[in-house]
Parts: sequence; structure tokens; C-alpha cells
Amino acid sequence: MPAIPPAGAAGAGAPPRAPPGKTLGAAACGPVGFAIAMLMNKIVMPRRTLRTVVLLPYAIITVVSGFTWLFMYQTDTGFVNRWTSWLPGVSDNYDWFGSFWPSIFVICLSEIWKTTPCMSLLLLAGLAQVDTSMEEAAKVDGASWMQVLTKVILPNMKPAIMVAVLFR
Repeated sequence: MPAIPPAGAAGAGAPPRAPPGKTLGAAACGPVGFAIAMLMNKIVMPRRTLRTVVLLPYAIITVVSGFTWLFMYQTDTGFVNRWTSWLPGVSDNYDWFGSFWPSIFVICLSEIWKTTPCMSLLLLAGLAQVDTSMEEAAKVDGASWMQVLTKVILPNMKPAIMVAVLFR
């Protein structure tokens, strides 16, 4: 019987592969973090409260967070099955960790929940550096919201985006 390669081994001489949960989580974390950063940048009134709520998952210790997510998705003690039993294919005793793709889905959710606050905070710092007069000038010139985003905001946020991706 052939030996089972260790986790992350891709073959002789090949670089190790990233786990799919980490890869998918990292891909989703950027757009979600950017959307939260845009929301935090626009809201004026409860700004401190919103930032505190958004940063709360980042403050929780990773081990505690992992056990919490494990508890939530357990078949006997978790509450997710009861909340999602109306979905097709999910019953009261659905085993989320019993097969590959449901477990990857749960890992991605937990990864996004845990790391999005850091990403959104770094992107919020980048949004604060974008000059509002350039946004207003683009709007006066007739640019749509998407054009302002892609031609003004994102290019001016390039350094912050690179730092956020590096820290991710």
C-alpha cells in the first residue's frame, strides 16, 4: 500500500498546495472586506460602534473561534441544522464535516468571518487616503458610480490593497 503524502504535499519538487478552504476564503475576503470598508467610510453617525462590531471577530482568539464554529455545526449540539433545515438537502442531523465540500464551505465561512475585519480595516485606511475632490470631479464629468470606483478610488488605493493582501 502506498504511503499517504502529508497535507499540502503536491509531489516531488513541487511547491506545497494551499488548502482549498484557505484559498477560497482568501478570494472572498477581499471583496467582502472592501464592501464593509466602503460602508464604514460612508456612515457618519454610529462610526465607532460600527467599527467595534466589525472588529469583534478579529479580537477573538483563533482557537476559541474554531471551537465555536465546530460547536455550531455539530449534528447533536449545533444550532445551524435547526436554522437551515428549510434548505433542500439539509436536515436536522446533517453532518457538515462528513464530506469534503460541506466541510470546505464551513471552513471558508469561518475563515471569512475571522479575517475580514483586518482586511476591511486596512482597506478603510486606504479609502481615507482617497481625495474626495477627485471623486467629485469625476461625478461632475459624468462618471457613473462604477467608473468612479474603477478609475478613481481603486487606483488611489493600490498601496493599501497591496498591504492588505500581504497581511492576509
